[in-house]
Amino acid sequence: TSMASALLSHALPSYFVISLGYNLCSWLSVWHGGPAFTATEPLPATIFLLLLALALWASRSQAVVHAVVCVLAASLLGTGALAHILKRSVYHEAEGYHSTHWMVAVGLNGFAAVVLAHRALRHDRRRTTVLTSGLIVGVALYCGLNQQQLVTTCPDAPFFAPPAVTMLPSLPPHRTSHYVEMSDGVSLAVDVYLPPNRIGEPLPTFLHLTRYHRAEKRSWLSKFISLFDHPHNPDGYFPLRSLHYISRFVPAGYAFVSVDVRGTGASFGTRPLDLMDREVLDYKELTDWVMKQEWCNGRIGTGGISYDGIAGTLMAAQGNVQAVALLFSPVDIYEDIAFVGGVPTIGFLDMYSKFTSASERNVGVDDSDNELPAAFKLVSRYALAGVAPVVGAESELEAAVQQHWSNFDLAAMARDPTLVGKDSTVVRQNQREYSIAEFGINNLTFDGLEKHKVAVYTIAGYYDSASVSAGSKIHNRLAATGRR
Repeated sequence: TSMASALLSHALPSYFVISLGYNLCSWLSVWHGGPAFTATEPLPATIFLLLLALALWASRSQAVVHAVVCVLAASLLGTGALAHILKRSVYHEAEGYHSTHWMVAVGLNGFAAVVLAHRALRHDRRRTTVLTSGLIVGVALYCGLNQQQLVTTCPDAPFFAPPAVTMLPSLPPHRTSHYVEMSDGVSLAVDVYLPPNRIGEPLPTFLHLTRYHRAEKRSWLSKFISLFDHPHNPDGYFPLRSLHYISRFVPAGYAFVSVDVRGTGASFGTRPLDLMDREVLDYKELTDWVMKQEWCNGRIGTGGISYDGIAGTLMAAQGNVQAVALLFSPVDIYEDIAFVGGVPTIGFLDMYSKFTSASERNVGVDDSDNELPAAFKLVSRYALAGVAPVVGAESELEAAVQQHWSNFDLAAMARDPTLVGKDSTVVRQNQREYSIAEFGINNLTFDGLEKHKVAVYTIAGYYDSASVSAGSKIHNRLAATGRR
């Protein structure tokens, strides 16, 4: 008994030393481009271990308090070990994690949980037993409710939900990157995210179109801030625009596809103006491409915030798409956002043009007037390093971005004295004149949505780009035809 007590007294210091070394090795593995040891971020795990060691040392003279600390720590470490065991298939299948090193974490945490429980039970067994039982039940209930909340965050079944949905919030998606060539020879950058436990299965697909970068490169500094902001980060990518979509859709059994529209991000091409007919035709060709992929079951949803929602709606109106969600998206470009009440919204257009021009040219935003949010500038300057190139085609990024320098100047267009109404010409191309009334969501778009029986969901708010007016137009137009 005395020998066992002596061994146990040295067990926790050994555990802390070995665990801190384990976390350091995991961090170094990721730093050098290798797989992470587990799904637990090393930095928060290290902070937890240091705080736990401090709490155990500070409470050593107070028996009951020390027992409480031991029981709580044992519960947390025990549930952590169980979580790794439940994720064992993920560790075997996902390329972002080492396939066997999670077992070391299970052994360490399980051992520490036993030692802490033994230490707690040495003091006032009857009181501590009751306390232990209560805390373990409390932690179990908390974990159970937390998991239930994840599953029932959106109680309505998705329109095109797969028959069996498996919620694995920490499941790292399998990402591939491609250039997809359009019919005019212009190649668009496309990222595909799949649940790694369902590779080869046909899945419902969310196709996301954006002009604000499908993914960013992470700066060297961001590696010191957080190692696993996104589960699939060994290559240093960060899908800022679509992170929340990926974290919701992919664990629920969807394929997620994100695209830099032409003239933006890592895609080739130029933009004489946003949402011109050639760009809109790309949307249809992209759905045709997605429909041919083995991971798509033929059911496609789309949508997004602002421009992304407009693009998704224009895509849905051409067929192949079953549902679209517009989140704070304008409808009439002239009335809702550029010339509200007939007056040019110069302040907004200047700020927006400053942001989009820098994004298209893959350079930092010049905000000498201090118009953009400070948080955005800090993140873009220090945590991110420009648009993510297509994997395997990194050398083509410079050529693609060079073409974007020929894109239109939105701020100059807004000051054009000849632009006096919706029918005024804004661009001339291929011996044709285009008016601003032709861009955005119009009657032809609504006709397409009705023709293809697309389910439409829209969210609007008073503080974003006149989206309340836009949402009302969508509702009134579709309601007039008996749609809900």
